[in-house]
Amino acid sequence: MTESERANRAYGVFQTIARGYDAANERISLGRQRRWKRAAIDGLRLKNTGRGLDLGCGTGDMLELLAERYPGMELVGLDFSPNMLQVAKERLAGFANVSLEQGDAMHLGYADGSFDCVVSAFALRNMASCEHAVGEIARVLRPGGVVCCMDSFVPECRALLPLYRLYFKRLMPLIGGGISRRREYDWLCRSTEDFVSAEELAGMLRRSGIAVTEKRSFMFGACVCIVGRK
Repeated sequence: MTESERANRAYGVFQTIARGYDAANERISLGRQRRWKRAAIDGLRLKNTGRGLDLGCGTGDMLELLAERYPGMELVGLDFSPNMLQVAKERLAGFANVSLEQGDAMHLGYADGSFDCVVSAFALRNMASCEHAVGEIARVLRPGGVVCCMDSFVPECRALLPLYRLYFKRLMPLIGGGISRRREYDWLCRSTEDFVSAEELAGMLRRSGIAVTEKRSFMFGACVCIVGRK
């Protein structure tokens, strides 16, 4: 699949599943995904000032947690899907420190060093080029700024692979999308299988000038959070 085909497929998927996305994520993660995101944010230990970017903000649940924890920060959420942004707009209506923008992670319209923090949760694997997106993250992050990337990965422990494949390839599409949206959730499984490993993502961050300071694993490595500093 070409980068253009990947981007178009991901766009169609998220436009279709936006309204039910949060509830589906709760079912798929067995009620854990919001706790993982909260744990990631709690571990950042940011100053309650400056600017933060949520790249691929989706329905805004990560932004909501950031806005609650850091009300003094100016927060920007960027996503390519208008339908996902509409859900985020409704969720974040009460937060004066949050703004939302539709845009392309491959070509961020921000000056170098614009943000003190960049987060991205379950988004990089759906982008046309993860490596290019990481380069853009590094570019818009100021020196000393913090980056947090959380995503789904195929577990590295080979003993877990049969159980992982049973759940994510057979059960997850039905749990997430039911009969009517199974095709869209098949894509989310495929995007994980086609994605780089957590260590490869950490290597991309290092090559872009970001020192990896922490790597946390959840659900036996099916979800990994990588934190770094420029």
